[in-house]
Amino acid sequence: MAEAPAVNPQRPHNARVNPPPPLNVKKGCEEWQLFKQMWQNYCIVSRLKDDDVPYSRALFLHTLGQEGLTVYNGLKMDDNPTVKQIMDAFDDHFIGKRNETYERYVFNKRDQKPNENVEDYIATLRTLANTCNFCECLKDTLLRDRIVLGIQDGPTRKELLQEAELTLEKCIHMCRAAESTSQQPKSLSVSAVDESGAEACSVSHRDRDRDRNRPKLMSCKFCGQAHTLKKELCPAWGKTCKVCKKQNHFGVVCATAKHRKPKKVNAVGFDETDSSEDETLLAVNGSRCRQSKIIKAEMTVDGKTIVCQIDSGASVNVMPKKYVKKTKLMTQSKTKLHTYDGTVITPLGKTQLTLKNPKNEKHYTAEFVVVEEDLMPLIGKKTSEDMNLITVHYENLESIMNVEQDQLASFADVFENSVGSLPGVVHLEVDDTVIPVISPACRVPFAMKSKVKAELNKLTKSGVITTVEEPTSWCSRMVVATKKSGSLRICIDPRPLNKALKREHYTLPVLEDILPKLAHARVFSKLDLSNAYWHVHLDEESSLLTTFQTPYGRYRWKRLPFGTCVSSELFQKRLDQAIEGLNGVIGVSDDIIAYGEGDDDETAQEDHDRNLHRLFQRCREVGMRLN
Repeated sequence: MAEAPAVNPQRPHNARVNPPPPLNVKKGCEEWQLFKQMWQNYCIVSRLKDDDVPYSRALFLHTLGQEGLTVYNGLKMDDNPTVKQIMDAFDDHFIGKRNETYERYVFNKRDQKPNENVEDYIATLRTLANTCNFCECLKDTLLRDRIVLGIQDGPTRKELLQEAELTLEKCIHMCRAAESTSQQPKSLSVSAVDESGAEACSVSHRDRDRDRNRPKLMSCKFCGQAHTLKKELCPAWGKTCKVCKKQNHFGVVCATAKHRKPKKVNAVGFDETDSSEDETLLAVNGSRCRQSKIIKAEMTVDGKTIVCQIDSGASVNVMPKKYVKKTKLMTQSKTKLHTYDGTVITPLGKTQLTLKNPKNEKHYTAEFVVVEEDLMPLIGKKTSEDMNLITVHYENLESIMNVEQDQLASFADVFENSVGSLPGVVHLEVDDTVIPVISPACRVPFAMKSKVKAELNKLTKSGVITTVEEPTSWCSRMVVATKKSGSLRICIDPRPLNKALKREHYTLPVLEDILPKLAHARVFSKLDLSNAYWHVHLDEESSLLTTFQTPYGRYRWKRLPFGTCVSSELFQKRLDQAIEGLNGVIGVSDDIIAYGEGDDDETAQEDHDRNLHRLFQRCREVGMRLN
């Protein structure tokens, strides 16, 4: 019988202390440093002796786990290394030689993450600072500065910047206090159901009694909103109607307005342009929308139950300030709200709110525009669909082609990807008393230079611009704009030149001019001119006025450029001349509308097709190009 191995009396082991969890190699350097620290603590607590090399090595390699052992097998080591030698080899493998510049770069770029609390953020910064080789006399100062720059809470940062003698300890204390203050309202709003961890399945008798005694929200005929029917609670009481100028009611429920034509609906649409980030809500004319037909729904916002209007015609959500907590972070909003009677409402900002539908107990997060006015909260189309408050049966919507395929095939040349042309040549008149301006070339970022050069070559090849060698009196700056598609648009900064250009003051069409012509129309097609302004040719003298500087030399426009104060008038005049005499055709800027009239749809369709065919023929004759 073999002898049992003698137990080493110098190897006491505390069975209640577990070794560290296996090393997760995929997490890299930070995971190894944490594992190393946990192993060192384990050795102290368990009284593991360093002189027992085989046992310590075996226990360490076993604790590393499968991934760590795979790394160990790939390292060049002695046959019987000590634990310290193994750990040094792992340091070289995971950390290597530290790059002080890179470590400081990582430290200075580290901002607080959206869901990261202050304690975790500060702990991470301290860990990163340990590898940056900061001087001890500056370490606290650099940590303080990084906290001020990196925290998510803007108001707290503002308070920190106002402190003349801000130390690291004071900075951390203020951040903790601000975070604690912002979390207190959340803890107070937690329901009894959440505290117990149980899900409510029925309403208690006490809740029923409370609901029975709660004041009923009724639709008010004076303001159009839902509230307890008491005049002192009505926001319209004491206010003057903007429609009839009488008191104690709003224009939305004004009896005088109901009999006026055209009647207006509280419907809104979204208008966005390429040149601006502004978002505008425009009132739309339509049939009368009676108060009884407004769709309303009760929602819970931050513990408050409020009545919201469901508007499938609105592209944004609107929430009065009184329903938004003061601790909510709001960002700037350029949205403009226009009510049905033309009143402009400037929002305070926009914020993310969580709505709870009491019917199904589901929570939804959506962006709301916050306003000062005491209005009924509004939930727009997208959010209403996301919350399943409204359902759009898209399968019941008919897909309509604007142009028949046979007509497209017959006039394929009209839709060629080339620069079109309108008859005649334009001459730009200049005020000789204005002193010409020579603007310097703009600087183009290195990453965009190749794209800008390619676009200039493309415009030159298509005959839109050409190079300039001779001296010119005027020279504008080049402006490069990025389209939504990612392609570039080359323009000029025309502000100096616009001061010298003389306008023809040609009347541009407005909505009031177009609507009467479409009063009896039944069928429509809308066509878009490809690069509309480039259809207009400039004479040699006018072309030299549009010379602009680039990093690759000077160019001038051979076609009418975007941006000048005369471009829209000159183009509209040439477009009207080109389509003159065509029945059922209207030109508005770069859009052309072809329509058909008739007593029934079939007759109107025939009239539309006839007018559209004549428009295509005219485009072919003059050289216009459509998208």
